[in-house]
Amino acid sequence: MANQTEDRGFNTVRNSNVEKRERNRALQKYTLLGVIALAALTVLMLLVMAIGGIIANIRGEIGKGPDNEKVDWGSFTVTASDTLQGPLALVNTTHKYTFPDGIDHLDEINDKRITHTPRAYQQSGLSTYMEITALDAMDRMLVDFHAATGIDAVSVRYAYRSAEDQKELVDNGSATQVGYSDHHTGMGVQLGYIRNGNSYALSTDPVYNWLFENCHKYGFVIRYPADKVDITGVDDYTDYFRYVGVAHATYMTEHNLCLEEYVNALKEYTDDKPLKINGADGKYYEVWYVAVDGSATVKHPTNYAYTVSGTNEGGVVITVDRSKALEPETEADTDASTNAG
Repeated sequence: MANQTEDRGFNTVRNSNVEKRERNRALQKYTLLGVIALAALTVLMLLVMAIGGIIANIRGEIGKGPDNEKVDWGSFTVTASDTLQGPLALVNTTHKYTFPDGIDHLDEINDKRITHTPRAYQQSGLSTYMEITALDAMDRMLVDFHAATGIDAVSVRYAYRSAEDQKELVDNGSATQVGYSDHHTGMGVQLGYIRNGNSYALSTDPVYNWLFENCHKYGFVIRYPADKVDITGVDDYTDYFRYVGVAHATYMTEHNLCLEEYVNALKEYTDDKPLKINGADGKYYEVWYVAVDGSATVKHPTNYAYTVSGTNEGGVVITVDRSKALEPETEADTDASTNAG
């Protein structure tokens, strides 16, 4: 009997341990499944957020976010003449360019080029001038290309053309009619490269892909993309770089838009519903369009930097850098500005 009692006692303890181990195994199993499920849910949420962010950025609906500083608004009046000039001025076979008085908006290409030692690029001599802002941007781009590749063979070919320059080319049967060439703006430049005394298109050597891949960071786009001939009406001129500004070049590049398409798309945006752009320069921009019928009142922020460009088709575009509010002017700043004027 004693042995039977001991056996029963032993069996009871053993059975109890088995049940306990089974419960522990079940608990561990469910805990592990819970951890795996939580991890999977977290990954899924992050993936959804990432995809949502990508889609929203593509649509231009979100940016890095504006500076939280309150926007102070002012206004000014623009007239029809203000719509004719600027980096977003559209010039093609249906939009004729109006030349401004004088050439104060231009600078000599070679004067900029010779400031670099060694020379970072070459000038063919076919064009002398370029619009000042566009020239500064082109110069930085070509200097950076030289620094990245060690190549100094890029040649600045056609840039600004006067009416007389264009007429000479028209008479030779090699250009569009006077007034309808984008070259009149001075914002664009045809680039090539020199090898053994001969000139070649950039697209014939992959080393120059750097310029096509990075030009938007300097505010340039390819004015006449090969896949937009039906819109631009210009074929085989994909080495013509057009300055539009970094914000606009970033958006046009990301969305594969030519200038005609972009100017038309901007008409959907207003000061209370701006296009939001994360520029390739790391800045956050808000952009909108104002139609000008004779004249128009344009809102603008007084505590953020902004630019105004005509579109040469009846409107102006306001581009605001919302990355950082301007420092308020002090009385000394105001006095200095007054004295300088």
